[in-house]
Amino acid sequence: MSEMEAQFEETIPKRAIFKTKGSTNATIDKREQITWPANGSPVIDVPTGVRPPTVQFLLSGEVLLDMGKSFFQLQLKTNTWSAAMNGGITSLFKSITIKLPSNGNQILEKIENLHILESAIRQIHCDEDSLLCKWNSGDHLYVGDRRAENLAGNRRFTNLNKSGYRMFTFQLNASAILGPKMEKYFPLFLMNGVQLEIELNRPEIAFTYNPAEETWGTLFDLVEGLPAQSEYDGLADDNARLAVNRELRSFYERPDASGQTLTYTIKDWVFVGNVIWMNQNYVSALVKKAESSEGFSITYDTFHMNRLNITTTLHETIVLTDQFQNLRSCMLVAVDRRILDNGGDLYSKFLPYLESFKYRVGARIWETIDNASASEAQAYTQTLISANQYGMLKANSMGGYKGYPRNKNVFFHTFQRSDDGHSGIDTRDSKFLRLNFSCRQQPEVALPMGANPYVIQTALDPVHCTLLIWMKATHMLNISSRGIAVTQ
Repeated sequence: MSEMEAQFEETIPKRAIFKTKGSTNATIDKREQITWPANGSPVIDVPTGVRPPTVQFLLSGEVLLDMGKSFFQLQLKTNTWSAAMNGGITSLFKSITIKLPSNGNQILEKIENLHILESAIRQIHCDEDSLLCKWNSGDHLYVGDRRAENLAGNRRFTNLNKSGYRMFTFQLNASAILGPKMEKYFPLFLMNGVQLEIELNRPEIAFTYNPAEETWGTLFDLVEGLPAQSEYDGLADDNARLAVNRELRSFYERPDASGQTLTYTIKDWVFVGNVIWMNQNYVSALVKKAESSEGFSITYDTFHMNRLNITTTLHETIVLTDQFQNLRSCMLVAVDRRILDNGGDLYSKFLPYLESFKYRVGARIWETIDNASASEAQAYTQTLISANQYGMLKANSMGGYKGYPRNKNVFFHTFQRSDDGHSGIDTRDSKFLRLNFSCRQQPEVALPMGANPYVIQTALDPVHCTLLIWMKATHMLNISSRGIAVTQ
């Protein structure tokens, strides 16, 4: 245990340490849940073609938060029958920022393109055949429901709800603060309030939806839980079909299926905090510690994102100028910039632009990761080893979902030299991390099948490629007589 961790251990207990009134050294007086609603209107409409809002929560109170047992809760509906969520509830969230409004809006954590990061992490943690994933607690398993044969169930879950809304409870596991990775109780009362800002995604990014399919003439075969289209079409006349339409619209509180533009609505969005009250002697000692010149510190590991637009060159070296004392790992994906900028589904659609890559710091060079078509297994294996998932996932069976590619084009690399969380690399003092890579360029290859050619190789041109890199590094929040400071 480091000196910093040792002094922290004596200040705030881990979440696992819970001394009750019956203990000889009673520490905690009470534990309960407190609900903080989102600021502003309780109903948020997000229509297509309009910039989505940023939703804010202000968490305050004379308490310590147990983030591992805290969660978000909201109700969601769309104005359609056939929209399907792209990647679970986190598809709705573009970014999250956690900051201290009473301390000059100092940022504790900011994760950009959160929906893509969550998608990338799931690819590492899910089995290839079942696509089941235990990554995000409370985020319903849309991973497997992205397959064509399961979209009907996805649409039913999203849309066929009495009164129209579906309730979700979830944690944002990619966040180092709002989830189980925060191993200590979070001293909310010493920070004079914490503000959460969640930027929402546009409907065309969060959902799969085709207005041309949103008609009574096609709907019944698209959505599980409805009669077959043939049964509907076989009703006696238009009046009988209109009666069915009216009953469905009334029960599920949805509009007519008329190819409408997609809008999603969120209401009653709250953060449910599991809080504890310590006895007064403990609180007084904690405040005294925070008012000392040394103070106390909370360490946590969070993501910083870099967006790199590739030029026309096939070989390139990029310098990542972020300075960290302890850079633990990098998560890297390649996407089509046209989809990223103009809106579209990026979930599970990371493209094989990268042919090979390697990291270096000064004269220190890590192994080259080969992602050529004949060696994709090497890149995938290195990712699983870095994530401690190699040998732990069900894979490579001839049954199951054979259409899913072996290499998910998610590249995770750890810089830790041991299991010690502080064994990463130092990128300060001009010891910047460099990424050397080469891109794949290939034409489209299609079989001559008449009006509907069958594509067996997708065209890739690096001029359309954007690399998204999330660097995971250790941060330290220090509270002392000098104020509140965050270092990395």
